[in-house]
Amino acid sequence: MAKITKPIYVFLVLSCLIYLLSLDVMGNPYEYISPKLVSPPSNSFIQYEINSPKPNFTYPQGTVDINFNVTFYAPDTVSKVIGMTKYQGDWMAERGTCPYPRDKYGHRESSLQYNFSIDNIPFGSHSLNFTTHAQGTYIKGSDAGNYFVVNKTTTLFFSVNSPLVISMLTPENGSRNNSTISLVYTINHPVTQTSYCIDEQDSIPISGNITLNDISNGYHKLTLYATDQFGNEGKSETMTFYVGSEELSVGIIIIAGVVTVSIVGLSIVVYKKKEAYAHCNR
Repeated sequence: MAKITKPIYVFLVLSCLIYLLSLDVMGNPYEYISPKLVSPPSNSFIQYEINSPKPNFTYPQGTVDINFNVTFYAPDTVSKVIGMTKYQGDWMAERGTCPYPRDKYGHRESSLQYNFSIDNIPFGSHSLNFTTHAQGTYIKGSDAGNYFVVNKTTTLFFSVNSPLVISMLTPENGSRNNSTISLVYTINHPVTQTSYCIDEQDSIPISGNITLNDISNGYHKLTLYATDQFGNEGKSETMTFYVGSEELSVGIIIIAGVVTVSIVGLSIVVYKKKEAYAHCNR
């Protein structure tokens, strides 16, 4: 085996030292450097263009169409991609996810158009938030490979209106012996005013189920009225009920029937007598 001469040995040692020094200064070209999360540039932002729901608009039913475009802006040295967009209304316990446009599946998009519907929105005034997450990755410059995140939330306000539906549960049509009547009802959404009217008298305001006392014997009519925050007015079906003894009411009907029959019979007798008298005088 050939011996390594001293000059060659010195050369090899110096070459190793130079290589090691170059690693400290320039870094190892074969070493993987993981991307770093950096602050977004000042000229990167998310912009919404919302077509529906319209701000401060009142919708007639509990379904609202959602239609908006979201765009992520950043410098040309950045690869831009929009992530998930979430939404949550003040009536919702959890956030929902805007359905990703089907024609954009698998694509890295910097602009997306969302179009879907939200159902079962309750009556009243509401707020609805949209939150979009986007990521930018530097593809050029000293920050190449590093990335940043941009989030944006926007809030819309609108209302849902629907007709009033008033259902009177008690009293029901029919007869009862008790002069105390329970007035129990339901209304399909919140109202600002409720009242009842008995026997077409003046309306009396109420704020919930009540008990009507000392209802006089006889037939009565009862109707409920309500008004909501949008000025919608509604009324219930009118209930007709009888207060008093059922035996008494039946007796009155029987007596009335007997009297009617008696009057009819008496009229027939009188008519027959007149007819006979007229026949005798011919």
